[in-house]
Amino acid sequence: MRTVMCCEAADPPPSTRWCATDWRYVWLFVLGGALAWSALAAEGLTVERVRIDTLWRGRGTPSDAAYVIERKDGIYYRTATQGVRELVQDFESRAKDPAYSAEPIRVPVSAIEELVSAISAPPVREPSLESLGIDGEWLRNHAESSYQTFAERSQAHPRWRELFIATFQDTGFAANAVPRVFGRGIRISPSGRWLPPPPRLPDDSPWVAVDLRFTNGQVWKVSSDQQYPLMLPWQLLSEEGPKSTFNGRVPMAVLKLLPDGVLNSQRLTTESFLRQYIRRAVVPHVEEEWMKFLRDEPSSPLAFLHGSYQILKAAISAQPAYNRAPDEPRYRSFSGWVRLRRADDPRAPEIDADGLRFSANEVANPVDVLSRIHQYDLLFQEVPWLREAAQTDFDLGATIHVRNPTPSYFPMREFPVMPPVSITEPEMVMLVKDLIALRKESLLEGIERSREQVVLLTTRDRTWWLILPDKRVVLWKFIEGANLIRWTPEQIPYSRCSPPEHKNLRCVGAVIHPNGELVP
Repeated sequence: MRTVMCCEAADPPPSTRWCATDWRYVWLFVLGGALAWSALAAEGLTVERVRIDTLWRGRGTPSDAAYVIERKDGIYYRTATQGVRELVQDFESRAKDPAYSAEPIRVPVSAIEELVSAISAPPVREPSLESLGIDGEWLRNHAESSYQTFAERSQAHPRWRELFIATFQDTGFAANAVPRVFGRGIRISPSGRWLPPPPRLPDDSPWVAVDLRFTNGQVWKVSSDQQYPLMLPWQLLSEEGPKSTFNGRVPMAVLKLLPDGVLNSQRLTTESFLRQYIRRAVVPHVEEEWMKFLRDEPSSPLAFLHGSYQILKAAISAQPAYNRAPDEPRYRSFSGWVRLRRADDPRAPEIDADGLRFSANEVANPVDVLSRIHQYDLLFQEVPWLREAAQTDFDLGATIHVRNPTPSYFPMREFPVMPPVSITEPEMVMLVKDLIALRKESLLEGIERSREQVVLLTTRDRTWWLILPDKRVVLWKFIEGANLIRWTPEQIPYSRCSPPEHKNLRCVGAVIHPNGELVP
């Protein structure tokens, strides 16, 4: 077979001279054609009709909607064919809203062309920031609003905010976080199959499908039932055969053809990436840095605990000020909680200090808090049989409680900051009812007189114990099947709590001597 073809022509003009022996041009032509196969196929095609179906099934009322976009005299018009009333709670008041009207609405030709271009693009086999349509500018623009929406109420300290925003808008961190959002190893094989198949959440079944019909009779189909951001990946079916893609342009182009607020619309935007990105990547990383700050930095609001206790976890939450004047603070009060353990004893029970009041991002009464923690911890240590049980039985999960006696949701200017207690007022009300029902009024009187010195201790499998100042211990109540340390339910008389908070909750009121013997 001869390889010399056009070169045999006698001295062709330089502008038209080409020789088939230069295979570089052949391969460039083939490669370029392979990359642009769909774009070339789409040239000259005119979309005649588009139908978009959107549906949701799960725990709740099933919903669906459908829209048809048709070309008339070179102009595209959208009409709603079903499900319009499900889209608007008050249909009558918004009947004149063109977005929800059954009357034809004009659709830009550019929106149709954008969808055709997205479908025609080469398949994207793995999720990435680029495929999601996210860049550094997008992250910077959404950092502050994301903190205010998703984190400010639960973590209001300036240092936590600083860590959140710095982490959120770090492009490198976001790129590495994409596998966490979609699942590590998730990709599409050359054959178009999932590697590995995606997990699904129960009671959430979205579905969006698009049919495009061209004037030459071709039909393209696009659909997805995925729960991932932008419902990626999407399944595409055209004249070239089926394929799957992580191209975020596809759902965003579909969304431009739909009215605002349509069913599943919140899943088709880059904002759908936000919640998963924050929950699975940003917050875990920020929590690690936050705990380092609380444990090690002298400027930590919990620095008064350093040396004596190991800080396990902590948070500072904000209570918003509703109906406030423009010049008033956004939040009416700040409160926090910290979980800690004695620094010199890794087997010691955890201490849960909840409802701590904060002023200017610092604990308002650190001396009182530290003093009360020491007091309750020391009283626990002075009950040998209980201390040994907590140290030897790791599954017991004993926790000492230290609480703020004033409601944390009221401003400090309305309620003075008071020393913490272990039994809150609501718990004291329940205790009074239970002990009266058990006919243990004498025990109740002693607890009421020394309430600030009484320690509430709970266990992982839900038992409630009271350590009295004289080192006696009261088994207040337990859930059936719980670990009662030295005893069994048959050894301790009990009855249903009144009123019953839980069908398996049993009230006891048994008193245990400091030496570990039941008091008759």
